[in-house]
Amino acid sequence: MEETNINLHSASISEIQSFFKDATVFITGATGFLGHVLLSKLLRSCSNIKEIYILLREKKGKTAINRFNELLEDEVFEVLRNECPESLLKIKPIIGDCLEIGLGLSFNDTEMIKKNVNVIFHVAATVKFDTPIKKAVHMNIRSTSDLLDLAHEIKELKTGGATGLVDAGIRNADPKCAGLINLAEVDAGGSCLKWTPCWPDVISRPTWSRAELDE
Repeated sequence: MEETNINLHSASISEIQSFFKDATVFITGATGFLGHVLLSKLLRSCSNIKEIYILLREKKGKTAINRFNELLEDEVFEVLRNECPESLLKIKPIIGDCLEIGLGLSFNDTEMIKKNVNVIFHVAATVKFDTPIKKAVHMNIRSTSDLLDLAHEIKELKTGGATGLVDAGIRNADPKCAGLINLAEVDAGGSCLKWTPCWPDVISRPTWSRAELDE
């Protein structure tokens, strides 16, 4: 249901709003269906959020900045544009690519993320069943692993969540995943090298990820 009222001056705030108060958020996959809905929801419901960095790549002949400008024109942001357009100024594009090692981030952007980010949403993923296995592994597994490595170096991180790797089926089926969700360490060619434990609060993805990983 579309929210049409945005209260920027509520006398009391919820637990979620309190959590995001003055927080800096980093989102991958912000241009996807879930990503831009998440982005809009954060700005509408958590007006006291400080800023949101979104990872963008060049795609189909369009630069990252072109895609950023198109994103802001999406109908999901119509309420924000009409009622509090200044909130859109909190969105900051960062050029990168989840298909590249280290998310394709520049040194300066990497250091900026380490210094400023408090919350991470890793939403980027390929969900096409005919995606070449190498590309799928790089997007859905290696990018998550690289983001976790980056997260370990973030000074003021509150939490992080991923929607691009495994589901409860893997955790229940594989004893190596007991207690903590595990990530597969992959080499540059997309080959699985080993399992390593990690800390995300939430990881979810349909069960086809298990078959993809085994292959």
